[in-house]
Amino acid sequence: MYGIAEGEDEPFDMSLLQGKNETVYLGNEEISIMRGVEIGLLSMKKNETSKFIISPQYALGRKGCPPRIPAGNYTTLTFDV
Repeated sequence: MYGIAEGEDEPFDMSLLQGKNETVYLGNEEISIMRGVEIGLLSMKKNETSKFIISPQYALGRKGCPPRIPAGNYTTLTFDV
């Protein structure tokens, strides 16, 4: 995954750029991912690539992702998956 916040030049999640495969468990409350990412992933087929533009209410909301995305900052996120 490659995630970048609206208005930023540098990504906050670079696993795709680093050549890493990332494993996530959908529907698992203990190991949660952003709701918008989960909805997008559930719509994908195996080996498909996609770009998700996720509104703040389906992304980080007010908690942010300090230091790149400050708390209280409602930011739209874009992910290349």
